[in-house]
Amino acid sequence: VSSLRFDFDNLEIGGRNLIRGSSFNNGPGDVYRYGVDFEIVEDSYVPGTKSLNAVYSTSSNTGTTLNKGFWIIVNDLNIGEEYIFSFYGKGFEEIDSISIYTRPINIFSNLKRTILENGWVRYQGTITPTENTVNIYVRPNGNKDYNFNITFNAPQLEKGNRATDWTPAVEDMATQSQITQLSDAINL
Repeated sequence: VSSLRFDFDNLEIGGRNLIRGSSFNNGPGDVYRYGVDFEIVEDSYVPGTKSLNAVYSTSSNTGTTLNKGFWIIVNDLNIGEEYIFSFYGKGFEEIDSISIYTRPINIFSNLKRTILENGWVRYQGTITPTENTVNIYVRPNGNKDYNFNITFNAPQLEKGNRATDWTPAVEDMATQSQITQLSDAINL
């Protein structure tokens, strides 16, 4: 009972996605290429979203350092507070475990993976930033030099230590004013 109480006492749920454009419906948003090109594809785990797909096939396949994958910039974080990062992916661990870290250097703790259907895996891990702006790097095969074909869907960073279902960032949702203007334009 005391361990259950500890778990509940330390549970924090944020629910607000801090990564803008993470549906990839209007481009890559706050996600950038990291040493490899990617394209937006329809294949996704979360309905109503698209994914980023990156293929790298000119590798020496030696297992040396690679530095390729996805890079996400997130601003206005609270220093010292815990955040959880989650996303859905395919192909990230074909040969070696996935590598996720931040700059300034902060390794994600409690990295969990949940196997889903059709080859999808949900990844999630927590960080406690030491600066207000964090760059998150997501690299396949432990950042080793191997060929890969990866698909990246619905990334989310939220305050707390429990991942919630993906939602768009507040900045990505239409405001009531925009909806009213669109409605008025349609009725003209």
